[in-house]
Parts: sequence; C-alpha cells; structure tokens
Amino acid sequence: MTDNFDKLFDVVGHAGRYQYFLFFILGISYMITGWTLTSVNFLLMTPDYRCGDSEVQNFNQNSTNLDQNLGFYSIKKDACDKNNTRTTLPDPCNSTCENYEFDKSERTWNSYAVEYKLICENRSYTTLIKQAWFLGIAIGALSMSIIIDNYGRKAGILVGESTRLIANLLIARSSSLQFSAGLRVLVAAGHELAQKSAYIYVIEVVGGEKRGQFGMSFIFFYSFGYASLSAIAYVLPYWRDFMMFLGLVSLVPIATLYIIDESPRYSYVQGKYDEAEKALKKIAKKNGNNPDLVNVQEIVKLDSNTDNDNGTADKKVYTIIDLFRNGSRMIYVLTVCVISWSGVNLLYYGVTLNPAGLPFNIYVSNLCYALAEWPVAILGSYAIETKKLGRVRAMALCYSSCGICLVLGSIAQKYAGCDTSFDNYYVVISICLKMIGKFLAALCFTCAYMVCAEMFPTNVRGNAMAVCSLLSRLAGLIAPWIINLGETMPLVPGYILGAVGILCGGLILTLPETRGEPMLMSFEQADQFYKKKLFKL
Repeated sequence: MTDNFDKLFDVVGHAGRYQYFLFFILGISYMITGWTLTSVNFLLMTPDYRCGDSEVQNFNQNSTNLDQNLGFYSIKKDACDKNNTRTTLPDPCNSTCENYEFDKSERTWNSYAVEYKLICENRSYTTLIKQAWFLGIAIGALSMSIIIDNYGRKAGILVGESTRLIANLLIARSSSLQFSAGLRVLVAAGHELAQKSAYIYVIEVVGGEKRGQFGMSFIFFYSFGYASLSAIAYVLPYWRDFMMFLGLVSLVPIATLYIIDESPRYSYVQGKYDEAEKALKKIAKKNGNNPDLVNVQEIVKLDSNTDNDNGTADKKVYTIIDLFRNGSRMIYVLTVCVISWSGVNLLYYGVTLNPAGLPFNIYVSNLCYALAEWPVAILGSYAIETKKLGRVRAMALCYSSCGICLVLGSIAQKYAGCDTSFDNYYVVISICLKMIGKFLAALCFTCAYMVCAEMFPTNVRGNAMAVCSLLSRLAGLIAPWIINLGETMPLVPGYILGAVGILCGGLILTLPETRGEPMLMSFEQADQFYKKKLFKL
C-alpha cells in the first residue's frame, strides 16, 4: 500500500467540520486521562501528623521552636523555623507510638494516604503505589498491541474506558490497601489503552496537511483535565467520592462510540474497503463535500501493493514480532523511539509526580504545572511544521532545553533557602525555570507520540506505540525513586533529569524527518522511507 489513500482526503477534506467534531468527541477520553494520571498526587497527599499518645505529644510540643501547626510535623526531614532558617524536624515517627493524629485543618486530611496511614514505616507504600501505575501502563501497552491493530481503534477505546470505569468504582468501595493498590494497576492499563487508541484514531481521520496540528493540539484536552483536577479534588476532598467520580465519567466516551465509525484508514489496511468508503463518505457529507466522489475501489486498483482487487479483508494478525522481521532500519528506528520515550517518561513524570517542587499548596501547584502545558497545543503545532525545525529537530531541541531548565531550576531552589516569598529572586527564577521545564517536558511527550505514530506503517502502528510505551515504563518505575532522592540530595534529581534530556536530544537527531510525508501504509513503503531519509551513521 502506498500514499494513494491520502488522495481521498482531497475529496472528503483534510480537516473539516466533522473531523473537528471527532477531535472534540475523542478529546473527552483524553481529558479523563488528565484526571486519572495526576489523581495520585491528591490520593497520596499526606497532611502533617503527630503521635496521638499524650505523653509523646506533650514532649514534641515543648521541645521545638517550630512556628507551625502546633506540634504537627511534616514528612520532610527539614523545615523552616520562625527565624526563616533551615532546621531539623523532630522525627514524628516513634516506634512506641500506637496512634497517630493528622492535622484536620488541612483539606487533604481525607486522602487515601490518611485512611490507610501511609506514614513512617508504611511510607514506602506511596512509592510502590506510584510504581504500580507504571506496571499497569505496561500491561495496557501489551493489550494495545493485541487489540487496536487487530480489532480496531474503537475496540481499544471501549476496552480501555470500561476497565477504567470498573476499576475506579471498585477502588472507591474497597476497604483493603492491597486490593485497591492492585486495582490501580488495572486503572493504569485502561488509561493507557484508551488514550493511545483515541490519539491514533484522531491522527488517522485527518489529511496530511492537518495531521501535525491535530496531533499536537490533542494534548489540550489532557492539560485541561489536568488543570481542572485541582477544582474537582477541592470540591471532593474525600478520596472515595473522588474515585467514584473518576469512574463514572468513563461512561461518557463509551457512549460516544455508538455515533462514530471505525477509523477509515484502519479499515482500508484491514481490507474492509466498503467500511472504509462508508466512513469516508460520511466525513465528506458532514464536511459539505460531495460524498459521491469518494471511490475507495479506485484507490485499491491504483495501489500496487494491495493483495487483491476484490476488497477481501486481510486476515493476517500483526504482532510486535513483525516490527523485528522487516529489516535493520525499522529495528533501529524502533530502538531510538523506545529510548526517547524512556527519556521523556523520566522528564515528564519526574516533574508531574512532584508537585512539592513548587512553593505552593497541592491545589495551586497542580494548577500551575497544568497551565504550563497549555501553550503546547499552539507553539508545538507551529514548531513541528516549520521547515527549519520539523518534527525531529524540534523534538531534539525540546529534550535538551528541558533538561537544562530542570538542572538550573533545582540549583535556584537550593539558593532560595527558606524564604519562599516573591521578593526572593531565586524563588522567581526557580519557579520560572521549572514551569518552562514542565512545558518542554509536555512538548517532548507530545512530539514523541507524533513522531512514533508517523514513523511506522498503519498495520503495526499500534504495536510500535505499544513497544515504546511498554519498555519506557521501566524508566517510569525509576521516577518515584528519583523524586525521593530530593529529600536528602536536592540537586541530584535535577542533574539526573538534565543528563537524560541532553543525551536523548542528541540521539533523536538520527531519526528520519516525517514532516510533509504521507502516513506510511505498508512495510515496503516504510523501508523505502527509512532508506532515503534515515541518518547515515
């Protein structure tokens, strides 16, 4: 199959009214993704606490000069005293303590971490719960490799959202820490399957002229969900109500599947030509174009790589193994994509899962980090479509710049000390650099999605993204530990993330540029593209 299929978009419209309708409909699933991913910051938020035993409580209140919370202590190892200097906190954990009390003046006292007392000797559970998420993502990636390339993009959304719905509702009713933590794995699996399926669908129903714009702009829905989560968590502070809401909203994207057709590009590759033509005619009609001009059979006859001219469906089941059977060039491209996805997992989650990196409360910090991603939809679309940058150079620049910003932001935070007022210019510099770093990390993630989707043919596109997602989550498992290093070595996380960004940026430059190229439809077309465009080492 060649790029003949893309000629049909000259008839139906590259990006008309109906494609924008599909963009917004599928954006609902992506918005829920923003809620689900960052919800862990609120679920595991731990207010200050103290031992509830009266004799220990009286001792703590009388033995410190800390001017905060009347004897409640933070999980942090140091804090600022009333003289605005660093001081070591009394250890709120006591091996003889039988009952801990939490500061109920903080709105986060209804969190998951409070109910299951994830403090002191149980504190490590918070890291394990975050890592369980990445295990779920890996499972979702494996499921995606089987479902969306063999049963369709809609099937991927349906299974993903249904899994997310059921698992979240069960968590809301669970009374077991271990059971609810296990269900978080299923939530993550559904999350991965639903969001990747929606993304692939969106970039497949538009023509090449608008593919970059649609692919980059799709992150807006995720960022909107991410930002609005602060308000939702504030209105629903009790974690069980919060999880109930996150489960029930999945009913909306499930319902929308009944009003949209399967991706016509997927149907075409599967040999379901009548189904592809029906979907394309619907797009043409909704866009105000003449549906009678859509003739898929003509494209089939033009396509020299089509197995037969009768519209018989291709019965081959594609798997991850097919990515390794089609030449060393595809293996190299896949390897670089996996490394770049691993790097962006460290960069993005290293910031996203650490809202304490900003000197605000959890609600404001979450909102600030989310708003930092909003310009991605506009600036990112412009950057990847310019001749001077394109997909690859824009992506490499984002990685390197993100790493530099995070390093410099960590250094500025160290010199800021205890004074977190905006009169301290180190505070302002630190906040600005971290916000820019968050923006660039989000842009890296979106570019990685875009480049990977364009770098592989349609019949294994889902498998390729599944491999990248699966293997990159191994890096994601490390992110919570890197964050924890910041408690004792504040500069180390920034240095690690900075090095990752710079190294990945250099490696990405070896990938072929996909700007202005038609979406690859076959292994033969992909090999010719790699041979022509791939950087010669």
